[in-house]
Parts: sequence; C-alpha cells; structure tokens
Amino acid sequence: MRDRDRAVRVLLVGDGEDRDDLIALADRLGIADTCVFPGRVEPADALRAQAALDAMVVPRLDTGVARLVTPLKPVEAMAYGVPVVASDLPALRELLADGRAGSLVPPADPAALAAALIRLRKDDTHREAQVAEGLEEVRRFRTWPSVVATYRQVYSRIGALD
Repeated sequence: MRDRDRAVRVLLVGDGEDRDDLIALADRLGIADTCVFPGRVEPADALRAQAALDAMVVPRLDTGVARLVTPLKPVEAMAYGVPVVASDLPALRELLADGRAGSLVPPADPAALAAALIRLRKDDTHREAQVAEGLEEVRRFRTWPSVVATYRQVYSRIGALD
C-alpha cells in the first residue's frame, strides 16, 4: 500500500504471544518505522485508539475459529464510525452485512487488503456509506437490548421461556 498510495501507519495494540514475532517481522520487512506496537493498554486507551483509526483492519486467516467467531473490536470500531476492512469469512461477513457495513477481502490477500483501504481513503461516498451501514448494523443487532431480544426469541421458540 505504501508503494501504491501514500505513507501508512499501523497500530497494533496488545501483548499476545506473537507480538515479539510481529515486531521482528516489521524490522525484517523494513517497515518498523511505520508500525506502532504499544503493547497492553488500559481499556479506555484501547477504545480511544480505535476511535482515532482511519480504518480497522481485521486480516484473519481462514481457520476454523476465524470462520465461526465474531471479534468484538470491529463492532466497537463500527460504533465509533470507523470503517472496517476484514477477511471474507462467514463470521465477519455476517458482522459486516455481506460487505455493506464494511469491506470484505479474501483472506491472506495483501493486494486486495491494500486496494480496499485505498478505496476507503479515495472514495468519500463509499467510505460514508460503509460507515453509515456499520453504525446501523451496530444499532440494530449489536446492542445489549437487541442481543437480549434475539435470545428471548430463540429461547421462546424452543420453549425455554414458558
């Protein structure tokens, strides 16, 4: 993306088991100067970092858990009005309303990921539409009242609430 469009900054918050390997990889690739790895931060600082992003990137590999589990961080980003670019896997496809509430790219395809990010930066109409759809998706399906209502319907259907 740096070669095709403009300078890029990457923020990776957290201290998971792969953090040191990612820092070393950034060094080997010659991009360490564009990456920020603050490690573990307080929850309020993590939310502030999300709100400040130009885009939230969720580049998951096509693994069993990634196909099934919807991460919380993109939902938080959508609630802040931050567009999301994610791997096109079932759990993320559902979260992003089949690509209306965010950009879906093939897993492990850095060129497609870069193209989606460049489009968000250059196409204000596209960006604004995805942000609006993301906010609506969160309001309709990802608030506690909407989640509770969904569970009530399911439990009622199977006779667990009678």
